[in-house]
Amino acid sequence: YHTEEQFYLTTIDLHARDSLFKIGAICLLVLAAAMAASLFGILYSTRYFSRRVTTLQTAMQHASQGNYDIIDTFKGDDELTDTFHGLKVMIHNIKQQEVQVYEAQLKEQTLINQQQQMEYKLLASQINPHFLYNTMDMINWMALQGQTEEISHAVQSLSRFYKLTLSR
Repeated sequence: YHTEEQFYLTTIDLHARDSLFKIGAICLLVLAAAMAASLFGILYSTRYFSRRVTTLQTAMQHASQGNYDIIDTFKGDDELTDTFHGLKVMIHNIKQQEVQVYEAQLKEQTLINQQQQMEYKLLASQINPHFLYNTMDMINWMALQGQTEEISHAVQSLSRFYKLTLSR
């Protein structure tokens, strides 16, 4: 029977009190072992989870800074693993887009170079025989007037002009 403050147990066995203390001690040990195992499990799980979160944060930080060389695998089968997989897919897509942008820039530069070459050829083709006739006529008149130094200068200038325009 029990009262509000005490619990009374009556038995015929004289060693019952010792057995009750042993059973109580065993129960306390089992309870302490269960609590210790639970605490160890919680600490281990927390540490494991924290390391995974830190690894994911580091990978995301590297990716945000343009360093796409992150770890290949991420252990686990939960939302963090799914998030890491999403990060890997995003990095792959960003790399593909960077390649496409680079290729587009190369194509654009090639087109600009081709346009400049075509413009140059167009300008070179505009140098018509009329220009050559007028220049040669001017050199002829200088020769008739005996302006040898000016003739030399005019011929050199004409030579440089054609060398620059026709050699491209």
